[in-house]
Amino acid sequence: MQNLFKSAIAQPIFQFFIIAAVLYTAIYMSGKLSGDEYNVNISDKVTNDLYSRYKSEYGLAPDEVTFRAYLDDWMQEEILFREAKAMGLDIGDEMIRERLVRKFKDVLLGEISTGGWDEKDLQKWFNENSSLFDVPPLFDIEEIALNKSTYQAQFESIVSDEYKAVDLKTRKFYGRSPANINQLFGKDAINTLENHDEGGWVLIKNAESLHAVRITKIVASQKSNFEDVRVRASQIYKDQLMREQLNIRLSDIAAKYEISFPEQLIPTQRD
Repeated sequence: MQNLFKSAIAQPIFQFFIIAAVLYTAIYMSGKLSGDEYNVNISDKVTNDLYSRYKSEYGLAPDEVTFRAYLDDWMQEEILFREAKAMGLDIGDEMIRERLVRKFKDVLLGEISTGGWDEKDLQKWFNENSSLFDVPPLFDIEEIALNKSTYQAQFESIVSDEYKAVDLKTRKFYGRSPANINQLFGKDAINTLENHDEGGWVLIKNAESLHAVRITKIVASQKSNFEDVRVRASQIYKDQLMREQLNIRLSDIAAKYEISFPEQLIPTQRD
């Protein structure tokens, strides 16, 4: 009998069941958080580390509103991280915060249903959000880069149509959207251009450079038609419903936590 037992233990299938039983027990025992683990203490060290991380990621210091939103994202990740560990999702994997957060979100998403809506709901949502599907106006523009020290004289020569004689090179852009024009020439560039007559040169300044720009052609925007975008609209609508359900689930989970903040949210040392 003893030899039979030793022989059974040596079998791979027996070893597999032993390992599975151990893992199941570990998951079951770790399925709940202790009282202390429901307390999230956001210490000065945490805010200092997150503040430094934000500056490293974005290249500038956040204001209080921006930093609070950044901190809220971190708190949500911390809660998801703890819940993921409690479910044993870290077993057999590295203890990587982002990976566990993603795993737990996947678990929650798998429990969410986006059913219960019909064509009338989709049509109503589309009517309220049809601008998402409109084709924006497109612009053909010409641009001349200006020298910061002599830009005023250069711009005057451009307006008087004498710029070709002073060797200022013109670049042409075709079919550009308002968003793309703002990316090229700075925030609100398209608003500045649209406030001037088509064909007229406009001086556009941003933090890095100066430009003379004019619109040479406008293709009017096109309103979207529900039938033309039905498939894309339904997918976006379902994604939105899923995000809303996910946020509800996250809020329910977050309600179990007590979160404390330091008296001073923004670190004193900002350099």
